[in-house]
Amino acid sequence: MAQKHSSGRELIGALVAPLSIPAIFSVIGLIPGQGVWGVLEIFISAIFSYMGMFLFGLPVIYYLKNKGALTLAWVVGIGAVVGIVVWLIFMGLLAIVLGSSSEVGIFSLIFGAVMGFIVSLTYGLISGVKVGGHAT
Repeated sequence: MAQKHSSGRELIGALVAPLSIPAIFSVIGLIPGQGVWGVLEIFISAIFSYMGMFLFGLPVIYYLKNKGALTLAWVVGIGAVVGIVVWLIFMGLLAIVLGSSSEVGIFSLIFGAVMGFIVSLTYGLISGVKVGGHAT
């Protein structure tokens, strides 16, 4: 019975956590003058946030869980790395669409890491990943 409850929380976490980034962009979209760009930012951030969660995040989470190493520290650390990867994919695709070059600076790496940290922390808290001590 406890396993079903845990799986339910994990599913809710996986479905809700990626929305933390569009929520941030929706607040930014309230800044006057954003117009349609604010809505576009929300939509695109949701696509890339879910992509990061389902293509990279969940496989790593299930690997850690199977190895008995699932802790919030691991989840947010790996989430930050996944955030960097997803941000670099986004920037590369944007450069291709715009026909320009994509420069990767420290700001890009930090921005991606922060976005990944936010999503993974949200997931960990919702799904009940242990904060400290022994892994689950």
